[in-house]
Amino acid sequence: MTSFIASADVFPVGGRKKYIHSVGVTGGIRFDSDPGHAYTGLFDGAEHGVMRLSSAKQPTAGGGTAPGMGVKFFRDGRPSANFVAMYSLDGQPTTDKNFFAHDWNNHIPMTDNFGLKIIAAKFWQASYCPLMVGLSDLSSDASGKAGVFPFNLNFHPLISSTRVDSDYATCLKNLESIPVGTKLFEVRAQAAPQDAGVLIGTVTITDAFKSSKFGDEELFFKHQHMEDDYNLHPEWLSAIDRKQQCGMGCTGTVVPPLEKGCSSPFNNLNQTTETALLKGMLQDDVVV
Repeated sequence: MTSFIASADVFPVGGRKKYIHSVGVTGGIRFDSDPGHAYTGLFDGAEHGVMRLSSAKQPTAGGGTAPGMGVKFFRDGRPSANFVAMYSLDGQPTTDKNFFAHDWNNHIPMTDNFGLKIIAAKFWQASYCPLMVGLSDLSSDASGKAGVFPFNLNFHPLISSTRVDSDYATCLKNLESIPVGTKLFEVRAQAAPQDAGVLIGTVTITDAFKSSKFGDEELFFKHQHMEDDYNLHPEWLSAIDRKQQCGMGCTGTVVPPLEKGCSSPFNNLNQTTETALLKGMLQDDVVV
């Protein structure tokens, strides 16, 4: 739950162990917006950003990597805006020797890997659509009111960086060697679930990527509930396959309540206190 509700740029609680994306590199970025799109807030351009690149799972010989990123843009007088994106929970096959071999998105598909399903189930304690993170906060004005924002962002890599499964340290060194000023991604925005993506800008490196204990253990990227976006655009819910794209048929505009704590959101489904939130759950929604 902390990942979704904490407003901080460093981990707000001590002694937390990261089981995914535990080792990576962190650098400075900016977002240069292309003219003509309707999106507001930071989508108009953002000069002061931080990006952390890492693998969701531990790279091993023959096991592949799962590249992804956390992105943070700073704003004067109020909390930073954050989101995360990656290619897939399953990661890249070993034949992909490029860390940037695939497009990344803030919406990712469900995995068939049992271990990763357990991680996804853990995230369901905080969101009924943990395979997506929201973008509405990026569009907000100085008062915090959301503006115009897309359903999904697609990040198309403009460079390559060599990676080998059995040598993650060298993979990180290669990321550190990417020159400042390099355009890293083209960014395309999907206005609604069935719409095609439209180019809205590029991401450029402003400070070189570096490995650091701070970046790995203390830097914090908030995950915005996708339910926030669905609350502002409820029509999107009827345009997606909630079971397939979120993992839960009960996905809606309401998040799991904080008082659920570390209990499973899928046990004791007959309790009347669960009825409102879990109405519409499909028989095969439980994956673990």
